Amino acid sequence: VLKVVIATAYEDGILAENRIRDVRTAMSRADYDKRSRQLTKDQTRAILEEIPEEHYDLVYTLAATGMRIGEALGLRWGDVVEGENGATVVQIRRETTKSHAGVRALQLTARNAELFRARRAAAGDPGAHAPVFPSRFGNPMDQNNFRQRVFKPAAKRAGVPEAVPHMLRHGLASLMAAEGCSPSWIAAQLGHSDGGVTAMRFYIHPEAQQLPHAI
Repeated sequence: VLKVVIATAYEDGILAENRIRDVRTAMSRADYDKRSRQLTKDQTRAILEEIPEEHYDLVYTLAATGMRIGEALGLRWGDVVEGENGATVVQIRRETTKSHAGVRALQLTARNAELFRARRAAAGDPGAHAPVFPSRFGNPMDQNNFRQRVFKPAAKRAGVPEAVPHMLRHGLASLMAAEGCSPSWIAAQLGHSDGGVTAMRFYIHPEAQQLPHAI
Protein backbone atom coordinates (compact mmCIF):
# COMPACT_ATOMS: atom_id res chain seq x y z
CA VAL A 1 0.00 0.00 0.00
CA LEU A 2 2.79 2.39 0.90
CA LYS A 3 4.52 1.78 -2.45
CA VAL A 4 1.31 2.67 -4.29
CA VAL A 5 0.85 5.87 -2.25
CA ILE A 6 4.45 7.01 -2.80
CA ALA A 7 4.36 6.10 -6.50
CA THR A 8 1.12 8.02 -7.02
CA ALA A 9 2.52 11.09 -5.25
CA TYR A 10 5.60 10.92 -7.49
CA GLU A 11 3.55 10.51 -10.68
CA ASP A 12 1.35 13.44 -9.66
CA GLY A 13 4.38 15.69 -9.08
CA ILE A 14 3.90 15.98 -5.30
CA LEU A 15 7.22 14.24 -4.57
CA ALA A 16 10.44 15.02 -6.42
CA GLU A 17 11.54 11.37 -6.42
CA ASN A 18 10.35 7.90 -5.48
CA ARG A 19 12.98 6.56 -3.07
CA ILE A 20 11.27 3.21 -2.48
CA ARG A 21 10.64 2.40 -6.14
CA ASP A 22 13.06 -0.53 -6.16
CA VAL A 23 12.17 -1.92 -2.74
CA ARG A 24 10.84 -5.45 -3.17
CA THR A 25 7.75 -6.68 -1.36
CA ALA A 26 7.28 -10.21 -0.06
CA MET A 27 5.80 -12.70 -2.54
CA SER A 28 4.24 -16.06 -1.82
CA ARG A 29 5.52 -19.18 -3.60
CA ALA A 30 2.19 -19.48 -5.40
CA ASP A 31 2.48 -15.93 -6.74
CA TYR A 32 6.07 -16.58 -7.80
CA ASP A 33 5.04 -19.69 -9.72
CA LYS A 34 2.32 -17.71 -11.50
CA ARG A 35 4.80 -15.05 -12.56
CA SER A 36 7.19 -17.62 -13.95
CA ARG A 37 4.75 -18.78 -16.60
CA GLN A 38 4.48 -17.36 -20.09
CA LEU A 39 1.46 -16.17 -22.01
CA THR A 40 0.37 -17.81 -25.23
CA LYS A 41 -0.17 -15.81 -28.41
CA ASP A 42 -3.94 -15.97 -27.94
CA GLN A 43 -3.72 -14.81 -24.32
CA THR A 44 -1.45 -11.92 -25.30
CA ARG A 45 -3.85 -10.85 -28.05
CA ALA A 46 -6.79 -11.08 -25.65
CA ILE A 47 -5.03 -8.83 -23.13
CA LEU A 48 -4.07 -6.32 -25.82
CA GLU A 49 -7.71 -6.08 -26.86
CA GLU A 50 -8.61 -5.06 -23.30
CA ILE A 51 -5.78 -2.58 -22.71
CA PRO A 52 -6.91 1.08 -22.81
CA GLU A 53 -5.85 2.79 -26.03
CA GLU A 54 -3.38 5.13 -24.32
CA HIS A 55 -1.40 2.17 -23.01
CA TYR A 56 -1.72 -0.21 -25.95
CA ASP A 57 1.68 0.63 -27.45
CA LEU A 58 3.44 0.05 -24.12
CA VAL A 59 1.99 -3.44 -23.71
CA TYR A 60 2.63 -4.22 -27.37
CA THR A 61 6.27 -3.19 -26.88
CA LEU A 62 6.63 -5.51 -23.88
CA ALA A 63 5.22 -8.41 -25.89
CA ALA A 64 7.20 -7.71 -29.05
CA THR A 65 10.62 -6.96 -27.53
CA GLY A 66 10.74 -8.88 -24.25
CA MET A 67 11.75 -5.75 -22.34
CA ARG A 68 11.30 -5.74 -18.59
CA ILE A 69 8.57 -3.32 -17.54
CA GLY A 70 11.15 -1.14 -15.78
CA GLU A 71 13.24 -0.98 -18.96
CA ALA A 72 10.28 0.10 -21.06
CA LEU A 73 9.10 2.73 -18.58
CA GLY A 74 12.68 4.00 -18.31
CA LEU A 75 12.91 4.76 -22.03
CA ARG A 76 13.50 8.38 -23.04
CA TRP A 77 13.02 9.73 -26.52
CA GLY A 78 16.78 10.17 -26.76
CA ASP A 79 17.05 6.38 -26.52
CA VAL A 80 15.02 5.91 -29.70
CA VAL A 81 17.03 6.28 -32.91
CA GLU A 82 16.67 5.46 -36.56
CA GLY A 83 19.25 2.96 -37.74
CA GLU A 84 21.18 3.16 -41.00
CA ASN A 85 18.89 0.55 -42.56
CA GLY A 86 15.83 2.62 -41.72
CA ALA A 87 14.89 0.46 -38.75
CA THR A 88 13.97 1.98 -35.39
CA VAL A 89 16.28 0.99 -32.54
CA VAL A 90 15.88 1.56 -28.80
CA GLN A 91 18.82 1.64 -26.43
CA ILE A 92 18.34 0.18 -22.94
CA ARG A 93 20.46 2.18 -20.48
CA ARG A 94 22.27 0.78 -17.45
CA GLU A 95 20.22 2.76 -14.93
CA THR A 96 16.97 1.21 -16.13
CA THR A 97 18.01 -2.45 -16.24
CA LYS A 98 19.09 -5.15 -13.78
CA SER A 99 22.67 -5.81 -14.91
CA HIS A 100 25.33 -4.83 -17.42
CA ALA A 101 23.99 -7.57 -19.70
CA GLY A 102 20.71 -5.65 -19.83
CA VAL A 103 22.41 -2.76 -21.63
CA ARG A 104 21.50 -3.53 -25.21
CA ALA A 105 20.06 -2.15 -28.43
CA LEU A 106 16.78 -3.64 -29.63
CA GLN A 107 15.45 -3.27 -33.13
CA LEU A 108 11.70 -2.70 -33.21
CA THR A 109 9.39 -4.48 -35.60
CA ALA A 110 7.75 -2.36 -38.29
CA ARG A 111 4.46 -2.33 -36.34
CA ASN A 112 6.20 -1.39 -33.09
CA ALA A 113 8.13 1.40 -34.82
CA GLU A 114 4.87 2.73 -36.27
CA LEU A 115 3.36 2.88 -32.77
CA PHE A 116 6.41 4.78 -31.48
CA ARG A 117 6.18 7.32 -34.29
CA ALA A 118 2.48 7.88 -33.56
CA ARG A 119 3.23 8.41 -29.86
CA ARG A 120 6.04 10.85 -30.62
CA ALA A 121 3.79 12.84 -32.96
CA ALA A 122 1.02 12.95 -30.38
CA ALA A 123 3.49 14.21 -27.75
CA GLY A 124 4.31 17.23 -29.90
CA ASP A 125 8.06 16.99 -30.41
CA PRO A 126 9.15 15.92 -26.91
CA GLY A 127 12.71 16.55 -25.76
CA ALA A 128 15.38 13.86 -25.66
CA HIS A 129 15.02 13.47 -21.88
CA ALA A 130 11.24 13.17 -21.91
CA PRO A 131 9.93 9.69 -21.03
CA VAL A 132 8.43 7.71 -23.90
CA PHE A 133 5.68 6.37 -21.63
CA PRO A 134 4.97 9.15 -19.10
CA SER A 135 2.34 9.44 -16.39
CA ARG A 136 -0.48 11.92 -16.93
CA PHE A 137 1.73 14.59 -15.33
CA GLY A 138 4.71 13.91 -17.58
CA ASN A 139 6.84 12.03 -15.04
CA PRO A 140 8.08 8.47 -15.65
CA MET A 141 5.20 6.08 -14.99
CA ASP A 142 5.52 3.84 -11.94
CA GLN A 143 5.51 0.15 -12.81
CA ASN A 144 3.53 -0.91 -9.74
CA ASN A 145 0.78 1.58 -10.50
CA PHE A 146 0.71 0.49 -14.13
CA ARG A 147 0.50 -3.16 -13.13
CA GLN A 148 -2.35 -2.66 -10.65
CA ARG A 149 -4.35 0.07 -12.40
CA VAL A 150 -3.98 -0.88 -16.05
CA PHE A 151 -2.56 -4.33 -16.73
CA LYS A 152 -4.22 -6.47 -14.06
CA PRO A 153 -7.78 -5.20 -14.76
CA ALA A 154 -7.25 -5.76 -18.50
CA ALA A 155 -5.88 -9.25 -17.87
CA LYS A 156 -8.88 -10.08 -15.71
CA ARG A 157 -11.27 -8.91 -18.43
CA ALA A 158 -9.31 -11.02 -20.93
CA GLY A 159 -9.79 -14.15 -18.82
CA VAL A 160 -6.16 -14.34 -17.66
CA PRO A 161 -6.40 -12.90 -14.12
CA GLU A 162 -3.04 -14.36 -13.04
CA ALA A 163 -1.12 -12.52 -15.78
CA VAL A 164 1.51 -9.91 -14.97
CA PRO A 165 3.61 -7.87 -17.46
CA HIS A 166 6.68 -10.08 -16.93
CA MET A 167 4.82 -13.02 -18.45
CA LEU A 168 4.87 -11.21 -21.82
CA ARG A 169 8.65 -11.43 -21.66
CA HIS A 170 8.52 -15.17 -21.03
CA GLY A 171 6.05 -15.50 -23.89
CA LEU A 172 8.43 -13.90 -26.38
CA ALA A 173 11.29 -16.12 -25.20
CA SER A 174 9.16 -19.24 -25.67
CA LEU A 175 8.10 -18.08 -29.14
CA MET A 176 11.72 -17.41 -30.13
CA ALA A 177 12.70 -20.88 -28.92
CA ALA A 178 9.84 -22.49 -30.83
CA GLU A 179 10.97 -20.72 -34.01
CA GLY A 180 14.52 -22.05 -33.66
CA CYS A 181 16.34 -19.06 -32.17
CA SER A 182 19.54 -20.05 -30.36
CA PRO A 183 19.90 -19.75 -26.57
CA SER A 184 22.50 -17.00 -27.01
CA TRP A 185 20.14 -15.03 -29.27
CA ILE A 186 17.33 -15.28 -26.72
CA ALA A 187 19.73 -14.23 -23.95
CA ALA A 188 20.87 -11.20 -25.96
CA GLN A 189 17.28 -10.16 -26.72
CA LEU A 190 16.19 -10.42 -23.09
CA GLY A 191 19.38 -9.03 -21.58
CA HIS A 192 20.30 -12.18 -19.66
CA SER A 193 23.81 -12.30 -18.24
CA ASP A 194 24.21 -16.09 -18.49
CA GLY A 195 24.72 -16.34 -22.25
CA GLY A 196 21.76 -18.68 -22.74
CA VAL A 197 21.64 -20.89 -19.64
CA THR A 198 18.22 -19.58 -18.64
CA ALA A 199 16.94 -20.03 -22.18
CA MET A 200 18.12 -23.62 -22.25
CA ARG A 201 16.56 -24.33 -18.87
CA PHE A 202 13.14 -22.78 -19.35
CA TYR A 203 12.41 -22.28 -23.05
CA ILE A 204 14.29 -24.79 -25.20
CA HIS A 205 13.01 -28.27 -24.42
CA PRO A 206 15.45 -31.17 -24.89
CA GLU A 207 12.87 -33.31 -26.69
CA ALA A 208 12.64 -30.64 -29.37
CA GLN A 209 16.34 -30.85 -30.16
CA GLN A 210 17.73 -33.27 -32.72
CA LEU A 211 20.40 -35.54 -31.25
CA PRO A 212 23.59 -35.97 -33.27
CA HIS A 213 24.13 -39.29 -35.02
CA ALA A 214 26.35 -41.72 -33.12
CA ILE A 215 29.77 -42.13 -34.67
